[in-house]
Amino acid sequence: MDLRVKKTYAALIEACTKLLSERRYEDMSVAMLCEEATIRRTTFYKHFADKSEFFAFYVESLRGQMVERGHRALQNVGEQADEAGERRAVLYEFADYLLEHEALMDNIFSSSLSGVLLDVICEKVADAFYEGAVRHLQAGAPAAADLVERADFAAGGVVRSMLRWWNGSDRVERRGDFVELSAALAARVLDE
Repeated sequence: MDLRVKKTYAALIEACTKLLSERRYEDMSVAMLCEEATIRRTTFYKHFADKSEFFAFYVESLRGQMVERGHRALQNVGEQADEAGERRAVLYEFADYLLEHEALMDNIFSSSLSGVLLDVICEKVADAFYEGAVRHLQAGAPAAADLVERADFAAGGVVRSMLRWWNGSDRVERRGDFVELSAALAARVLDE
């Protein structure tokens, strides 16, 4: 990818993060985004058809950040960690990411596009659960035929728990409760 394009994307992502930390998606315009990123609207429209297409790109970039943090969490727990330990480490990283971007997440969750973000989150949690389960299979053992569905089901439960935790009071203090409940839920579904 051309360096100029990378810089444009980075500026837009940073601008969107700042704007979404201050207002909901519906209250943000392409003009505001371009002004904050210090790019021309023609440059924006050269890369994206509209604000919605850009938002899909933005959510994908958030997903990438979450996945990167999840991989770092796995490296930190080391090779000896069992599947449940890995799950717990990734869930702590996920909760920390949300708390570090609290205003941004509040505005996204209250916007009309919250479903898009929740879908992406659910998909990525399911992927992490599935990959962790496969990584911990006995050498040569096949994955259960329903493992993808169980990972999806567990991820859906985690996302619902996340929303309850997020919409409740004392997010920071209840972070551990959210992670432990989510890890236990995932274990019940995945560890047969």
